[in-house]
Amino acid sequence: MDGKIEFVNKERKKHPDNFKQWEKLHDEFLVRFGISAKFENYLDLIRKKSILECDIVLTGERFKINKIEILKHKIESLKMNFGDGLTIDKSLVHLSKWLGFQLKIKELKVVEFYEIVNEYGTRTN
Repeated sequence: MDGKIEFVNKERKKHPDNFKQWEKLHDEFLVRFGISAKFENYLDLIRKKSILECDIVLTGERFKINKIEILKHKIESLKMNFGDGLTIDKSLVHLSKWLGFQLKIKELKVVEFYEIVNEYGTRTN
């Protein structure tokens, strides 16, 4: 399902309004759950890298290339660690063990999944 926005409608068909519906769902998600600290850090690193790249273009100071490379590695390591390296299936296994009953991927709503993940995070930290 990754990247297929036709799943935003019940018929699961391509439709011109799918992207608008996806944006609406995504906005609702952000209002309800917000942006994680890891993702904020990721965006901050991208911003810093972009500023350094602009500095190189404007000033020609090539020593900043090293700083950019360091930031690239940090960005890549954050990308790999979103979700702590677990697939949704593996996350469901861990959450099922914590809850004491099996969560079924086909029956679980996205909102329920994130509510459970947030609750798990608050209870285990």
